[in-house]
Amino acid sequence: MDKNKDIIPDLFMNPRYRILRHLLLLTVIFFIAAGFIWYVPEENMTSLNKYIGLAYYIFIFAGGIYFNMYVLVPKLLLKNRWFLYFFSLVIIVIIVLVSVILIQEFLYESNQPIETTGYFSITINLLANLLSFVLLFAGTTTPILFRYWMSDMKRVDELESTTLESELKLLKNQINPHFLFNMLN
Repeated sequence: MDKNKDIIPDLFMNPRYRILRHLLLLTVIFFIAAGFIWYVPEENMTSLNKYIGLAYYIFIFAGGIYFNMYVLVPKLLLKNRWFLYFFSLVIIVIIVLVSVILIQEFLYESNQPIETTGYFSITINLLANLLSFVLLFAGTTTPILFRYWMSDMKRVDELESTTLESELKLLKNQINPHFLFNMLN
């Protein structure tokens, strides 16, 4: 029963599951990128452009997420530079969002002017995508924070047990001379 209880923490903590974690993340990135391409009408995009767009989206999303995981989190968030971390994260999300807009302009063969689409619709779409990317980056940051929290809790438990053992030894050493003295008298 205990083994089943430790599966989820083991998945985040154990180095032997590192490849599985990355494959899981890349699968999620693939499905998110496919969601950007999947429902585009055939008349607006050729199938070659769909595959190019899919590869580009995967590259952009994975690059942003891995930059967050291996640069921003260790160098800023874990060192309590929260404001700089969140500012950098917003900048990365904006870069990803602008990249998505640029690739859509390049790949989509839409002759529809912006006026017919509507500025309100474009603004809502941009804000929704911005929120989605922030949540995606936050979702990938959470397991890293969980892993550091678990290792810190393990370290605290080890320190507490070591402290208790040393206090017990100290008490034993204090008691022994007292009893010996009383027995001799």
